[in-house]
Amino acid sequence: MSKLNDAFMESYKHLDKICREIFNSDKGITTYIDTMQEINDGNRKLPFWDDVLRKLKNYRYMRNMYVHDVDTSQYDICTKEDIVWLDKFYNSCLLYTSPSPRDVE
Repeated sequence: MSKLNDAFMESYKHLDKICREIFNSDKGITTYIDTMQEINDGNRKLPFWDDVLRKLKNYRYMRNMYVHDVDTSQYDICTKEDIVWLDKFYNSCLLYTSPSPRDVE
């Protein structure tokens, strides 16, 4: 496994874990995707909606391909930009789920 693949899988697992916590689900990112797909007008409310949905689906596909297909460890499954995107999305989920200072007081 390459260092790039290792980094991708770690970033994916972090995001999957927080999604499981957010949705109280054992399916993590899949539940996030399913929830997004249930909202018909998400792209009208948030212009980046379709892009986020497309990327999450693609990263889930890449992860599944890497884990289940033969010989996928022989090449890089992603780019550094993919890892950066996953990490940024993870951080935005953390911000959304973290209590604000007022909630702690």
